Amino acid sequence: MPVKIKKVKGGYQVSTPHGIKAKRTTLKKAEAQKKIIDAADAGHPFTGKKRAARGK
Repeated sequence: MPVKIKKVKGGYQVSTPHGIKAKRTTLKKAEAQKKIIDAADAGHPFTGKKRAARGK
């Protein structure tokens, strides 16, 4: 699903063909959300669990 980031008054807007996902957000947050949406479309299994700390 193509994700579009568009400059709007007060920030940036993130949208897909299924609707607007974010309004008036920062560019950094908009790009992060685009990565999450792309990962979900690719089949990433979001479990809600944190990763275990390394080296312990």
